[in-house]
Amino acid sequence: MLNLEALQKYRENGEITSSLSLDATLAVCHSESNWNGIRPEYAGLERQHIDTYRKIASDLKQIQLKMKEFEFKRWMGFCDKDVADLLKGYQAWTNHHWNGSDPVYENWLRNFWTLQDAGESKLWEPYFARRNKIPLQKSMDDFRGWGSAATAKMKVSMGATAGRVLLSLQDRYAQDHPESIYGGAWISLIFDESALNPRGGTQGHCATKDEAIGLIQAVIDEMPKLEHNSDLRIG
Repeated sequence: MLNLEALQKYRENGEITSSLSLDATLAVCHSESNWNGIRPEYAGLERQHIDTYRKIASDLKQIQLKMKEFEFKRWMGFCDKDVADLLKGYQAWTNHHWNGSDPVYENWLRNFWTLQDAGESKLWEPYFARRNKIPLQKSMDDFRGWGSAATAKMKVSMGATAGRVLLSLQDRYAQDHPESIYGGAWISLIFDESALNPRGGTQGHCATKDEAIGLIQAVIDEMPKLEHNSDLRIG
């Protein structure tokens, strides 16, 4: 059942929870097929609130784009010019209308953004050759795979298990604390630990669009040095 309480809270203050994110993604997807095959009671609710769900989906797209900027710059360590070019390319990939009008270009897009084999990895070689920062992906041994840090603004933690890496960003203070900068918000990003090309995404969050983007921007601007933390767990 749709989380209508979370939907109303979004209308009041813009907060997007992980469950609301899923509701909005599914609703927009269902709308594209005119709710064909969807149970009538669900279809009716999604139709009723579809404008809000589309706005949420737009917010999520902007958060994801900021996440990719972090992935390109910090996780992969690419230079700033390449980060800017890759962000444009990623937007072209996500916004492309797959109508078969330019099969050569569409084939290139698929090969570049959905890397499947070693041969296609050559498309990324120029970006790795120009890399000018130690990628976070390669520095995990420094804190033995489980690390955390606290800045004046936020708490940062990272842990790896079963080939996946989870990076959590959280306001240092609670929502109503006078020193809170991000309204008590948090967001988690997930990465493929050993993938040659960027394959990251958002894992979960409880934040407004601006809070989530602000948290990610903070670690784009200055990723804190993580120290080993044996108390971290991924549940």
